[in-house]
Amino acid sequence: MHFHLRLLLPVLLCCFAATAAAQDTLKPKRIYTAQRIAQAPRIDGQLTDACWTTAAKAESFTQFLPHFGEPAALPTIAYLVYDDYNIYVGAEMPDPEPNKIMRTLTPRDQGNRNNADGFAIGFDTYKDGINAFRFEISAAGVQTDGRLTPDNYDLNWDAVWESRVAVTGKGWNVELRIPYSALRFPKQEVQRWGVQFVRTIQRFGEINSWSPIDPKVSNIVQQWGILEGLEHIDAPLRLSFTPYVAGYLDRNPVGVNPTLFHYETHASGGMDIKYGVNESFTLDATLIPDFGQVQSDNTVLNLSQFEVRYDERRPFFTEGTELFNKDGIFYSRRIGARPAGYYDVFGLLGPNEEIHKNPSQTRLYNATKFSGRTGSGLGIGILNALAAPTFASIIDTVTQQTRDVQTSVLSNYNILVLDQNLRNNSSFTFTNANTLRDGLSRDANVAAATLSLNNKTTNYQFRATGRHSYVNDLQVPDSMRQGYYYNVNYGKKRGKFQFDAGQYAFSRDWDPSDLGLLNAYNLLGNQLFFQWLDFDPKKHLLNWNVSLKGEYKMQLEPLDYQSLQITNSWNATLKNLSSGGIFMQTIPAWYNDFYEARIPGKKFWHAPYVYFLPYFQTDQRKAFQWYGQIEFAESPIPNDPLYGGASSFFWRLNSHFNFTLFSEATHDNSNFGFAGYDPSTDIVTIGRRDIFVTNNELSMEYNINPRMGVNFRARHYWSKVVYDQFYNLLGDGRLETIAFQEGRDFNFNVFNIDFVYSWQFAPGSFFNLVWKNSIGASDSHGEYNYMMNLKNTIESPAYNSLIVKMIYYLDYQRLKEIGGRKKGVTTPATGGVAWPRPSRYQV
Repeated sequence: MHFHLRLLLPVLLCCFAATAAAQDTLKPKRIYTAQRIAQAPRIDGQLTDACWTTAAKAESFTQFLPHFGEPAALPTIAYLVYDDYNIYVGAEMPDPEPNKIMRTLTPRDQGNRNNADGFAIGFDTYKDGINAFRFEISAAGVQTDGRLTPDNYDLNWDAVWESRVAVTGKGWNVELRIPYSALRFPKQEVQRWGVQFVRTIQRFGEINSWSPIDPKVSNIVQQWGILEGLEHIDAPLRLSFTPYVAGYLDRNPVGVNPTLFHYETHASGGMDIKYGVNESFTLDATLIPDFGQVQSDNTVLNLSQFEVRYDERRPFFTEGTELFNKDGIFYSRRIGARPAGYYDVFGLLGPNEEIHKNPSQTRLYNATKFSGRTGSGLGIGILNALAAPTFASIIDTVTQQTRDVQTSVLSNYNILVLDQNLRNNSSFTFTNANTLRDGLSRDANVAAATLSLNNKTTNYQFRATGRHSYVNDLQVPDSMRQGYYYNVNYGKKRGKFQFDAGQYAFSRDWDPSDLGLLNAYNLLGNQLFFQWLDFDPKKHLLNWNVSLKGEYKMQLEPLDYQSLQITNSWNATLKNLSSGGIFMQTIPAWYNDFYEARIPGKKFWHAPYVYFLPYFQTDQRKAFQWYGQIEFAESPIPNDPLYGGASSFFWRLNSHFNFTLFSEATHDNSNFGFAGYDPSTDIVTIGRRDIFVTNNELSMEYNINPRMGVNFRARHYWSKVVYDQFYNLLGDGRLETIAFQEGRDFNFNVFNIDFVYSWQFAPGSFFNLVWKNSIGASDSHGEYNYMMNLKNTIESPAYNSLIVKMIYYLDYQRLKEIGGRKKGVTTPATGGVAWPRPSRYQV
């Protein structure tokens, strides 16, 4: 591993010179002193309990947005008290026009979608400025909770807590009960946490906070106030069980002309276990997990060499994984992914044979997470998952005999993370990702380390990352490969003017793809980034920002010019809270594309281009919202434009029902791309083609109450590729015209329907009814128009699945309390949460 300092030093010297600028002074933080109480309040939103009359007041809120630092338009008074088992939070939010309080219902964890007023409390329990818990309740009674880090707000983290809202003639109130079992905090006699109270007033577009938050500073948690007065509190035994049962009715298409279906019913069951090993560490385990209820992927046609990254929606792999993602080498979709031999089955069919069953996902036996942070600031994370071997079934239609084909082997995935907090919110992180497969299969290991250093005011940051990959496929001779990646950068992270400069490199054999995502190799890059953030309101603007990034790339081995890329963006928010901007990118000179040829050592001499994408978004508080964008790109090659656009219409009919219609279409004329390789002649074929992409999506959401709702989503994605000309790729990257090859055009279609009815019938417990419809269709008819193509897709055999799933949350503290009552023992309220009687429920 080596640094190319002759390219990096001039940039870094300029950056270090910038540190002579004046430093921000650290402002004193606000302090709130909590009061211990003997009698717990009744959680009904009324704030009539005695404890609220003696509690300290958190008031004098100021605006975070839209006018930083100015007093809030309406007063807010918040209170916080505690006992041996819970923290209780109350808030009075006067409003002279209570009929204008926005109270739109949304699903859980989406109460902050600009549709409802809200109140939130945040706790930085270790007061490290990098890990915090946030609990929010909307004026409609919808709960949202999440974990905050400097770079992310993880809404996938869920806790079980209680909250109630009361709308009065003078405004609205809220009460929360947060059990200590929902938090992690150090084992100390006297606690000192970071704390923040927040109120959102949607019709004014205001986010108001008790402790002032500067939007020009990236780390929000670091700016929170201080919570004192918490003494002699103990973390309870954090132990919960969440068993599930699920039933499936599947209909799989197995034949065409005539259309044949295979019907299958099956049931599954398993359990999630959460155990607090101590006050700092938690063990999460899922046994025989089932993720049938998660939303279908937005599958697209991928014409590039590198893999498309799809969102992770499985709860176990989205909740509490911030530690595992710090070094950027973990792509959780690898675990339980499509079997490696899934597509091989289609080439193994003999006479009279057809596929009877071919699982598209690998089943997991179990997965376990161990994570937490010590009192000295050392974060430890361990994740392990065991994937079962997978088999496809092939049937002989004449003899009715079946045979199995193995498509994946028993696989073990393991990740270890050590993350040490340092002074000034600095940190050092080490991550190791290991993949072991049964038998003579491919094994892999990736190690990464990142050092992040901030100055005292955290204005400036130096960051260095190094990674090493090892791959060995025992079935392939001489397949053992080792590679590396590094990234070094320095920048200013606070204030109106911010910048970042650095260098990165990927070696030729860098390969993290077994448990990560490969998106570059054999590449050296230098980049310089500038950004201006202005949150001072102007005549028509609330805020605006502009950024400029330059990136000079080279092939690393042997060192050769690749490209110079310049990216610029402008974004602004108007006083009516609509927003807009423009994104521009260009490679202004001819450049070498070392990836499109797909064969190491070959390159494609690519034309320069310029790309524009302006966009506009209306006020998201309104019942009717619209987003629109257009895109255009051009190069010096004749008849070579790209043009397209997208629009999204959102209509909230009432506080229960809304729908969204999204449409997108692009046409890339005369795109040049890989079209084939002949190993016998070592010749790569490049095709010139028109690429049409259309994507339409309809979503409808009906929320019956804060705990019950229906969601419907239908999506049709169509991509058509029509070839115009073919070329041989020459050694210097230029093209030589060859004869046209017929039959290379194709259509690619995906049509999905997801219908989900969800009912949270008890805290942490859900009943789900899910219907999934999926069609994948492709052909070589490049002449088909959209309507003909949609008709053919809809008429193709579809996969259908009906799923009934029940999840039940069992908390040890709650079970202990119930057991005590049965024995006649009076037990105070503990970490368990139970819904109040319907008469007490207020929205």
